[in-house]
Amino acid sequence: MDPLSLGTLVKLYFACVETWQAAAVRTNKHKNILISFFYYRKKNLRDYFLKNQNKFHNFFMDSGAFSFDSLGVEIDIDEYIECIKEDQIEHYSVLDVIGDPKATQENYLYMKSKDLNPVPCFHINTDINYLDFYLEECDKLAIGGMVKARNIDINLKKIWFKILSKNKKIDVHGFGVSGISLALNYPWNSIDSSSYVSICRHARASEWIDNKFNDISTFDLLDELRISTEKLDTKKSIGGIDGLLAAWQISQYNQMIDYVNEKQKEKTWDHLTAQMSMF
Repeated sequence: MDPLSLGTLVKLYFACVETWQAAAVRTNKHKNILISFFYYRKKNLRDYFLKNQNKFHNFFMDSGAFSFDSLGVEIDIDEYIECIKEDQIEHYSVLDVIGDPKATQENYLYMKSKDLNPVPCFHINTDINYLDFYLEECDKLAIGGMVKARNIDINLKKIWFKILSKNKKIDVHGFGVSGISLALNYPWNSIDSSSYVSICRHARASEWIDNKFNDISTFDLLDELRISTEKLDTKKSIGGIDGLLAAWQISQYNQMIDYVNEKQKEKTWDHLTAQMSMF
């Protein structure tokens, strides 16, 4: 099943860069993972996924353009295409080019010419006119560039107005959408997040209580769960203490997405299409 054809339900993908993170997703209700090609190239992560792919509900490969660009590493589009074909990846994004919508569009057309059907990616601060091409051409779309963007809501309203004005169903994925307000305010078909890893990186956990996240110390959580790092059998737990903490944090995001889906059933999106005069 296409991960972006989700009706009124929003799927949450957990972005993974290590095998222990993917293993933590497997222990939870929603077993959806997104892996960037930048990290998928690591032999251990690639081997782990290929060996365990039937244990996940959905898999989405991101091109990794953000990581490649941040580290100044050049990405080979033909290597990306070869990997997709060799591993028979079904759902994958276009190789987008940060800050260059024309090059992104050219990559989309190039991948199509190689008998692939990538999910096109429109960056939120891109000239809105580039969106028209994808809305005419495609029935699915990813919106990216939101992690460090300004005026996110203003730009998203413009984008969603165009999407909802089309006389066809277009399934939309939101890259890096982990905040509850963004998840609730737009009719996404799927979103993804790596925020769950903060429990390991920054010793801060987020517990889902009363329909919102509440911050707690990771050390307090360990006491609450009665997990002792000294007694932990790392041979039976992939990722050790980090794996256990990540699995717990993912369980909290599972509760969040269940809440989002309950609230989405009650919503209409008239307010997004009623703002025609703004655009």
